[in-house]
Amino acid sequence: MFAYIPARGGSKRIPRKNVRPLAGRPILRRVIEALAQVPGLKGIGVSSDDPEILALAAQCGARTLEPRAAELADDTSGFMDLTRRDAPRFAKAFGTESMLFVTATAALVRPEHYSEAVALHQRNPRGLVMGVTGYEMSPWLALSGDPNVEVKPSFPEMYMLPTKDLPPAYTDAGCFYALSLAHLGDARGFLDLTPVRCVVLPRDVGIDVDTEDDWKRLERALAERGA
Repeated sequence: MFAYIPARGGSKRIPRKNVRPLAGRPILRRVIEALAQVPGLKGIGVSSDDPEILALAAQCGARTLEPRAAELADDTSGFMDLTRRDAPRFAKAFGTESMLFVTATAALVRPEHYSEAVALHQRNPRGLVMGVTGYEMSPWLALSGDPNVEVKPSFPEMYMLPTKDLPPAYTDAGCFYALSLAHLGDARGFLDLTPVRCVVLPRDVGIDVDTEDDWKRLERALAERGA
């Protein structure tokens, strides 16, 4: 298995977020350093359209190839676009189609979390292994509708159950995904890659960084960890 980190240069909501310093070190460096401690990885590949990012990645010991195609470095290119159209060149370079897709802002994910994902994938190379977090409040208790007119339970069959009987629920942490390129098949989205299995991350670890508020949460979590 190899690690694949997409890290494009453009980011509208958080400019240059993939190389933004987090407690004095570029966030991408933190992610690469954590992955370097994961046993069994054949290497860490960083894909970018940006020369500065590619230079930083190489300095940190990651492997870089030719800059990513411009049409795969815009706001509309998602997980499946990169997995099908960009990641295969890294798979060829590393000699394996088993891939750990890691976001460039997964700064608090620890090596043991990645190792757990790798082990789950190796047990059954089909499907997807993803990092998730639990909800602070159960989504089964959600209300929906116009608050000035009327709201109703989103899951009426669950709403009246004792909270202790509500099943656990998880959400994508936006940090990492393990899969095999050989088993993509006709999947249109990553959740079509069945079975889907999970590594449950603490909420102060699995932080999906899309906004400045997310970045501030990341900084607080890092400060509390003392790192």
